[in-house]
Amino acid sequence: MIYRAILGIVCLVTITGCNTSNPNDVGYSNHKIQELCDFSKSFYMSRFNAAELRVALSSPDQMSGEIAEGSSCSYYQPAGAGSAYETYLGNVLLGFGKPQSNDADNAESEKKLTVDGVVVTQEVEKIGNNQDPQKAGRTYVLSAYVDGWYGRMLFVRGDDEGTKAAAPLLVNMIQTLKGSVS
Repeated sequence: MIYRAILGIVCLVTITGCNTSNPNDVGYSNHKIQELCDFSKSFYMSRFNAAELRVALSSPDQMSGEIAEGSSCSYYQPAGAGSAYETYLGNVLLGFGKPQSNDADNAESEKKLTVDGVVVTQEVEKIGNNQDPQKAGRTYVLSAYVDGWYGRMLFVRGDDEGTKAAAPLLVNMIQTLKGSVS
């Protein structure tokens, strides 16, 4: 529970604290948070061979609420699916503004790829000091910016195949769910 609260705060600070657009601009989307969460659900189910997922919001928003700055969905594989504990798989985030990239000290590598004319940045997070590099999976973070809207997709145990599947999904998510600017 504390992890989700911290993740929500980090997501909101990332989106709101680094907005380089006009400070008077406000982004609005008529799409629901449920649509955001459903958009990439099949990616996580397929990627992690999950028969079911638990989706959690990292903010006090309701699934029926409209997408707002920093709306985010986290995906978990329930306990019993090969583990006695619920397993965190990743999250997606959509918001208005163009934040700076993630903390460079946390990224082991970064590369850029282009999907439908949109630049997608892939960052691979470093393995922790106490983790075995042979056993620990990498966390991949993809981010993109389209027409004033920022999207991010994170998945654990990442690899280039995951990026090939996730990057077009991320771009399509932003293009489909973004709103307008006033």
